[in-house]
Amino acid sequence: MIEQGYVSKIDGNLAEILIDAKPECSHCEACIYFSSTKRKVIALNNVNAKPHDKVEVYIALPSRIKISFLFYILPVIFFFVFYLIYSFYIYKIFETKPTELISALAGFIGIFFSFITIKIFQKIMNPKLYSRNYIIKVL
Repeated sequence: MIEQGYVSKIDGNLAEILIDAKPECSHCEACIYFSSTKRKVIALNNVNAKPHDKVEVYIALPSRIKISFLFYILPVIFFFVFYLIYSFYIYKIFETKPTELISALAGFIGIFFSFITIKIFQKIMNPKLYSRNYIIKVL
């Protein structure tokens, strides 16, 4: 997918690009943590774009799928794993009854740990994850 946006900052050979949200993005709100009108994309800067340059960027499908998996599916998986671990194993250690409230609380703790895992994954995999996105040209 090819998008147009403005370079907001440069970090080594990676550029952070702000892209205006499209009308079809209005129902998703995945980028709402950053801005309701802009999306942030990290891409390789092989054309020596500078901050505030308007650029055309190619966003690879695999990176979009990986990011979607990280933000939507991983927290759900962590919730159920922590819920089930408490429900079947940990309550025996504390000799308490596996109440649904405590099991649900364990699930929400799992969601918290999923966000920590996502943050660590972004730090470690940042160049590899975004290496398929690249700036095509400066407009």
